[in-house]
Amino acid sequence: MKIAIFAAGTGGHIYPALTIAKEFDKKDIIFFASSRELEKKIFKDSKFKTVHLNISGFRGKSLLKKLVWPLSFFFKFI
Repeated sequence: MKIAIFAAGTGGHIYPALTIAKEFDKKDIIFFASSRELEKKIFKDSKFKTVHLNISGFRGKSLLKKLVWPLSFFFKFI
């Protein structure tokens, strides 16, 4: 079974996700996170496979950017 976990932002989101992930086999887990330095360090130390994306949160973004974001995320993987 493969499991994708999306966790980004602060340790308040990342560390609980890591705790859950430890209940499964490491080879079955892949994390998706932003490319902030704090997250890179946390996930590097965790030894889980991690894909760092150039993304940011919605707070303070215009409505147009909030609507376009899902499309830009989709096209990063095509």
